[in-house]
Amino acid sequence: MYRIETLLGAQSIRRLSDGASIPIDPPKELFNGTTGEKFLVGGNTDYADYLAWVEKGNTAEEVDLTPVKSLAERRQAEYVKQGASTDALVVALWEQIVEDRPESADALQAIRDKVKLDIP
Repeated sequence: MYRIETLLGAQSIRRLSDGASIPIDPPKELFNGTTGEKFLVGGNTDYADYLAWVEKGNTAEEVDLTPVKSLAERRQAEYVKQGASTDALVVALWEQIVEDRPESADALQAIRDKVKLDIP
């Protein structure tokens, strides 16, 4: 049996019997201009075995191995996307505490509150 694994958009094939990773490397078809003959060269033999297995009606399971971001990482990315970066927070904090201007801090707090609701 085989498994098609996806990691960050790239696919590979894993043979489950021994855990081998099989590169997706089909043979290339060449054409002999003199004789008109077509023939296959190169390619990974394990990949050819996989293709033969599929041709027999078998289906490989598929799994996505792309790491899932933690809640904190997802929130942090959304804060930055919405304009509440660490730099913006520092400036807003300075303006609120030192300059007695809370407008930026209030606006950033509204963004943070919304993100926390959207990504609980």
